[in-house]
Amino acid sequence: MTTKAQNDHPVEHVRSLMPFPTFGYVDSDGSWRLNVSGVIRHPYAPTLRKRMLIRMLANVMHASEDELNTETFRNRVASFVMDGAHGHQIGCSIGNRNFLLPKKTKRNGHFSGWLALEPAFVQAHSNRDAAEPFKISLSLNSDRLADADAQAEIHLVPQRGVSVISDIDDTIKESAIGDRRELLANTFLREFRCVSGMSEVYQQWLAQRVAFHYVSSSPWQLLPWITEMMQAWNFPSGSLHLRDFRLRNHMLQRMIRLRRSGKTTAIKLLLMKFPFRKFILVGDSGEKDLEIYRKTAARFPRQVTGILIRDLPHHPIDLEQLEKCRAALPHVMCKRFGTAVDLKAIAEPLLAGN
Repeated sequence: MTTKAQNDHPVEHVRSLMPFPTFGYVDSDGSWRLNVSGVIRHPYAPTLRKRMLIRMLANVMHASEDELNTETFRNRVASFVMDGAHGHQIGCSIGNRNFLLPKKTKRNGHFSGWLALEPAFVQAHSNRDAAEPFKISLSLNSDRLADADAQAEIHLVPQRGVSVISDIDDTIKESAIGDRRELLANTFLREFRCVSGMSEVYQQWLAQRVAFHYVSSSPWQLLPWITEMMQAWNFPSGSLHLRDFRLRNHMLQRMIRLRRSGKTTAIKLLLMKFPFRKFILVGDSGEKDLEIYRKTAARFPRQVTGILIRDLPHHPIDLEQLEKCRAALPHVMCKRFGTAVDLKAIAEPLLAGN
């Protein structure tokens, strides 16, 4: 089903060095701690194994030859089969200061580290006076690839205030998680579509000085297109926490189940780094958001104020589980919503006085 053109066509928009949008927080000593994370990969090179994986993916999706020869499919599938670049030292620069991350890239090409910066330096090199969210940009490079450089965006979140932790798939982006074929087609073949009205609600919350963290089981390989969709539909920028996932032949059948986990660690990290902030958790009934959020609120009872779940028509919420959540968490608003208009009305008490 695959063709030479589809396998060998040079891909675009898939960078070797890809930073992740992360966050910074104020430590107990008053300094800023900035997370620098991302991945560095070798350029895409077709191999027999990769062609076989792509052929299997095409068969599972029942994709036509025309669909497989689109730029959308070529770029997205290439992002999944590019090999990680191991052992690279990542350099960072802000203004006239240069840093090296202490750990080199892992076998899968991922890197992560923390920078400690004085408040005055952050103030001087951030956009604190701008209308958009408070953030700072870093230049990243690799010691082994001369043409691997990129700009990383780090969101600087104050110690106090309100944060929204939002799921992506079927919460702000139409994904059809429950249907394997539709999920794969939406992932590899189609332009991403946002859930109607959600960006407008989030923009209104942004105007009330809410910070955003997008936590999803979506693979990190989709970051360029998730970012593109969010910018096109004017979603507030924020840190993005995606899942580590590699396209292997035995995983195509398990992709839905794999995508139902992986959020808990990122959510826990956020609440631990911001012990004085209040959190509203927004998700949907298609995955295990209600269960994950319930456990989070039970562990961090002074921080989580709301659990708001989009009720999907094709996968309605378990009302018994919702009632159990309310009974176990009387201090937390646990509600479902059908539309963005419903969400706006429900959340108003949580944002009052913010």
